[in-house]
Amino acid sequence: MPSLLLALTLLLPAAAPAMLSTSMPVPARPPALAASPTAAATEEWHGWIRQGEREVPLGLTLRSDQPPVGTRQAELWLPDQGVRGQLAALTKSGDSDGLRVQLSRWPGQPTLTLKRTGQGRASILQGSFSQGAYRAPVTLWPGRVTLPARPQEPRPPLPYRTQEVTVLGQGAVPLRGTLTLPAGQGPFPAALLVSGSGPQDRDSTLHGHRPFLVLADHLTRQGYAVLRLDDRGTGGSGGDLYASRYRDLSGDLVQAVTFLRHHPAVRAGQVGLIGHSEGSSLAVMAAQQLQPAPAYLVLLTGPAVTGAELLDQQLRAQLNASGLNLTQIEARAALQRQALAGQALRPDHTDLSGSEVEQAWLHSRPFVQSPYLRDFVTYDPRPALRRNQVPTLALFGERDLQVPRAAGYLLMQKLLETQPGNLIRELPGLNHLLQPARSGLPSEYAQQSVTLDPAALHQISGWLNTALKR
Repeated sequence: MPSLLLALTLLLPAAAPAMLSTSMPVPARPPALAASPTAAATEEWHGWIRQGEREVPLGLTLRSDQPPVGTRQAELWLPDQGVRGQLAALTKSGDSDGLRVQLSRWPGQPTLTLKRTGQGRASILQGSFSQGAYRAPVTLWPGRVTLPARPQEPRPPLPYRTQEVTVLGQGAVPLRGTLTLPAGQGPFPAALLVSGSGPQDRDSTLHGHRPFLVLADHLTRQGYAVLRLDDRGTGGSGGDLYASRYRDLSGDLVQAVTFLRHHPAVRAGQVGLIGHSEGSSLAVMAAQQLQPAPAYLVLLTGPAVTGAELLDQQLRAQLNASGLNLTQIEARAALQRQALAGQALRPDHTDLSGSEVEQAWLHSRPFVQSPYLRDFVTYDPRPALRRNQVPTLALFGERDLQVPRAAGYLLMQKLLETQPGNLIRELPGLNHLLQPARSGLPSEYAQQSVTLDPAALHQISGWLNTALKR
């Protein structure tokens, strides 16, 4: 899901606030859940990091063998990014009251550097959070982190089967993921879900939403086998996304479709790809490498311009919606062009808005210089879209400010609508994630309890049923 398509001014260096001193006043903060007594061997902490006007939830679980033995294990919670109780490295920092927690196998290596003050329920953990070059002060209170309400996420018992699988991608890179299979013998038609830009887990977790989990659940209940994978270097998958070229990533999709075609529960002639955002471009690339061609393509809010064109249009659309004037917009656009060109930026360029700090992993100079970013910026999807002969559904949100109409919907109409069986549709009132939206700005994503609008879900499954004559 999105990610890179958030304004690339994220690449500008962020100011690094000094670690909070223990003598600083601590804001009053009620526990997310009442800090009920827990086993002496387990401590639960919760807090937040501020991004513009948003408070992004953060949690930490510390476990020890038995008191008074010191803490042996740390689990980090960043539900907006899909980190839910993930085991992290724990070391001492400074004196005996200091600790450092780092999630090394996650984009930007989220790190907490904390110092404990106070006793018992009056104690707090205070210090700093970093991810890539992003820095923020943080305070954690006793209690469990609150997960945002996401009513569309499936709850057991489920009326279908789930398998953990490993697909060997291009160059034999192991890609781990989840295959959901409807009840019954099959064989079933199948879908491969292709995530948007940046490192995404198999659920395409963003701002506490797990849209691929919701989409897979919907389609599996409709009788489709669905495969979703962790991106390279994310979750359980091997490899390095930043070091990968588009040919590597499209090759991964070819291998995943081949995996599905050989699965005994899948109808080999009815396998297709569903790509979101950048994943739409990669799905079209893979479709033209596959022999035979896939049965269908579903392109969700995908761009039809180069990444460089898209980032410029996206930035202007978002800053205009945020109320900036033309002079301010042009200044930010110039800084973005500098960042894309790999130029060093002055340290005073730190006044990032909330929507520009949505994805801290983008604060990374190696990322700016990566083969992956170079392909994103330069790849033009128009020739592949013109050649596309696969039946295709292209869906867009009317209020999408990450792939604005001129970069997506309007161009896709010209490129795809002449082919029989294709449908290009813009859904009213929806944003880049196909959620109901007011402004369409990324800052709204987390505030919305709907993960995928039901109209979009039914449009996808309805079109698939027609295209596959089910």
